[in-house]
Amino acid sequence: MLPVFPTAYFGSVAYFKELAQFDEVIIETHEHFPKQTLRNRCEILGAQGVIRLTLPVSKPNGTKTPTHAIACSDQEDWKTIHLRTITTAYAAAPYFEHYISDIRALLETPTNSLIELNQRITQFLLSTWGITTQLTWSSEYVTQPIVDFRNTHFELNSQNIPFYTQISYNTHQVFNPSLSALDLLFCEGPMGRKIII
Repeated sequence: MLPVFPTAYFGSVAYFKELAQFDEVIIETHEHFPKQTLRNRCEILGAQGVIRLTLPVSKPNGTKTPTHAIACSDQEDWKTIHLRTITTAYAAAPYFEHYISDIRALLETPTNSLIELNQRITQFLLSTWGITTQLTWSSEYVTQPIVDFRNTHFELNSQNIPFYTQISYNTHQVFNPSLSALDLLFCEGPMGRKIII
């Protein structure tokens, strides 16, 4: 059996650092969808500090809805909001112009499936950094993984993230290692690979 990870919406740098340790992992899609986790939210850095981007979802079967059945809600224009927020936060970042069209395409490609959206995002980031970890999506709930990351709070396990230069909004700002991989992408571009591996 392989290590098992949760799906992630623009997973944190720590999430990708863990993924990169393995040749192959399983992404869990059959767990009951837990609220308020990296599965549908991420954190970026803005002028006022950390900004949480939450993707609104719909659960056809309420709290017992498996993750693979979770749909991206269309009740609000979250794509426009997220793209505008990302642009405001990172327009001055060194690699913003290089990658923003890719991020826009990831978000604007039509899909109702959270798993499908997260799959595209994660594959794009792994490919951008040349990380060869193979992802397999579970066909049933995984009961005995070698390593289980499904309940890991990656943002709390980010103390081993090496320093990299982040967008500085004030002179008192300290390095924040728990942000989404979007931060690393826009600030370090392809050199982010060194941080991940």
